[in-house]
Amino acid sequence: MGNMEGTQKLARRRQPQITVRPLPDERRQLQECAAVTGLPIAEFMLRAALGAQIRSVVDLDQVLILSKHAADNGRLGGLLKQLMARGEGVDFHQRRELRALLMEILKVQKLMEQAARAILSRV
Repeated sequence: MGNMEGTQKLARRRQPQITVRPLPDERRQLQECAAVTGLPIAEFMLRAALGAQIRSVVDLDQVLILSKHAADNGRLGGLLKQLMARGEGVDFHQRRELRALLMEILKVQKLMEQAARAILSRV
């Protein structure tokens, strides 16, 4: 914490408090909004009341999950490309392999979509 920030924090503590009594639904909504920003409720409310810009904090775990799924999807796509590039006709065993590969790609795409939705729900 910088010296200026520490001084400001100390000065703020010396000021009288303003008490707010939200209804349960309002409290829940405030908690959710503050959690999205990564700020304590009081700081979130102060910034919102003063019209300061409030930015969301992206869930880094979800970003990591999404990037892993994207890498898996790229790998599976490469395998599919190799299978198709063989140039020969696709026999029964290759069709079964191709179908399994396509099903795995679809599964990974659904996981990526779920991860993206989880990220967007927090932003």
